[in-house]
Amino acid sequence: MITTHDIMIVGDKMAYQSLYRKYRPANFKDVVGQQSVVRIMKNAIKKDKIGHAYLFCGPRGTGKTSMAKLMAQAVNCTNMDDDVCGECENCQETIHGNHPDIVEIDAASNNGVDEIRNLISRVKYTPILGKYKVYIIDEVHMLSQGAFNALLKTLEEPPEHVIFILATTEVHKVLPTIVSRCQRFDFRRINDELIAKRLEDILELENVKSAPGTGQAIARLSGGGLRNALTILEQAIVYADEELTVDDVYEVSGIISNGDKIRMMKSIAEGDMESTLALVQEFLKKTHNVDQLMSDLLVAFKDSVIYKESNNRELVLYEHLEFVEYLSKTFSEDALLTILEGLLSDIEKMKFSQNQSIYFELSVLNIYKGYNNKPRKIVLDSIEPEDDDAFDENILDLPEQDHINQSVSRETKQNEQSIKPQDVNITIEKEQPEEKIEITEIVGESEDLLDLETILSLMVGADKEQKNTDIEQYATIDRYKHDIKWAKTIRLLEKSEIVLSSHEFVVFAFPYATAARESMVKQNKHDLINLVELLTGLKRQVLATTFPDFNNSVKVFIEKNKQGNLPKPLDSSFFEIEEEVKEDENTSLRSIQELFGDKLEIKE
Repeated sequence: MITTHDIMIVGDKMAYQSLYRKYRPANFKDVVGQQSVVRIMKNAIKKDKIGHAYLFCGPRGTGKTSMAKLMAQAVNCTNMDDDVCGECENCQETIHGNHPDIVEIDAASNNGVDEIRNLISRVKYTPILGKYKVYIIDEVHMLSQGAFNALLKTLEEPPEHVIFILATTEVHKVLPTIVSRCQRFDFRRINDELIAKRLEDILELENVKSAPGTGQAIARLSGGGLRNALTILEQAIVYADEELTVDDVYEVSGIISNGDKIRMMKSIAEGDMESTLALVQEFLKKTHNVDQLMSDLLVAFKDSVIYKESNNRELVLYEHLEFVEYLSKTFSEDALLTILEGLLSDIEKMKFSQNQSIYFELSVLNIYKGYNNKPRKIVLDSIEPEDDDAFDENILDLPEQDHINQSVSRETKQNEQSIKPQDVNITIEKEQPEEKIEITEIVGESEDLLDLETILSLMVGADKEQKNTDIEQYATIDRYKHDIKWAKTIRLLEKSEIVLSSHEFVVFAFPYATAARESMVKQNKHDLINLVELLTGLKRQVLATTFPDFNNSVKVFIEKNKQGNLPKPLDSSFFEIEEEVKEDENTSLRSIQELFGDKLEIKE
């Protein structure tokens, strides 16, 4: 709704005033998110310690020019107490842009030496109406080298009645000699909550009905700039019908709606590759901001993990609550965390890509592949299970190859903590003829993975400080990934993490059992030991487990610790490193002869 306050009279016509101009702060209390700057400005006036030159720098739309105008108004306000009065002659003239002692210069279009010399020539004249003459130079970094030099001396020692306020978004382009002559104030990006609150107030003043979460959605799209937020809000108000909704904001900004995201994840959960790819192409046509789409997905998956654990709506962003509720209901926590990890990796790579659409497509395909390569297809809906037997929740979503043919006996199930079917909406479909799953062949003899008791003993003997040090040094592994000597070994550790450590051992956890076993093949293990020594400076035993096994061990460890029933640390002999045996040429020849027999003739 447009009120009479929105209208400016221009000749015989009426012109609409943009929201960011209409709601520019009229006093210090209206300033959003820059309270430290406000406090310093007000105290400087109260204590009569007003500087001769100020430099306001920071991102666009964070209030630099508004603060400069308020400062110019405040130093000349005749009734200034805790804030500008807005009623005295100086305030009224400033509000209407007619104050003779406040001069605004746009350095983007007036950046030459002649303009600055003209300014300097007027500095010597005393104020006409107020106490101070205030010169506001916006986008000061646009001044030419000659203009900066012309300004230097006057900026350092101006007359007592003159104040310079410089504003810039690119302070690194301002001459250091200029910066050193000013009091510098850095304006930071405004918190999303503060922007959302200000938008809600403006919507109320504008008599515009809005759905919950609208302010939050705009705030997240604003990049921390209130002016950006008001511009988006203005477009959305014009676009909307009776009530402004989050979907209206998304449509105006080219952002994918919650309903569309749910459709995509539903097609993934149902294993419908064709629909998934069609939706990906639809998203790429709709949005002009792929990195924002990826960021939205990342935030939603992060919030879905929080919501799944807490079931508390207050802990997640309201704007994507519908999507978050769907994710937490449809996917297991392990699946959500795996997807979250993949999105983090893809977003990091996307920053350096000129074709972000490709990364989005690949990211969705990775989510699809990771979720649908399961031993059983799990459908989550309102259908009840066919039988009432209890089942183990953990068996449902473990993707390791170990569980493909694993059968869990009824006796084992009764001893484990189980979930009653009537408590959850899960249906396990009867097994269908499965597509062939490609399993990496492990060449060579592999050591067994750590069992529960061994992990518990390792936990008792682990050193937290050593682990933190190892993780810090492990982070430098990328410097060796292009070295042919270490490339294969580093590939073995892909998606693994150090979970336990001491001066005698390092334990890596892997997402899958196959990857963990491959790392324990004799030659691979020796290579890992050497790599760990290279990274950390300590030659130690290297051991492997999986994330599910380790997480289960942590729970058992906590219980046993409460009962005072923890095992003893392992003896040092357990960590002895087997000497690496390198095959000589004759050994290799004998192996080849045994393989091919008489068919092979070796010539000297």
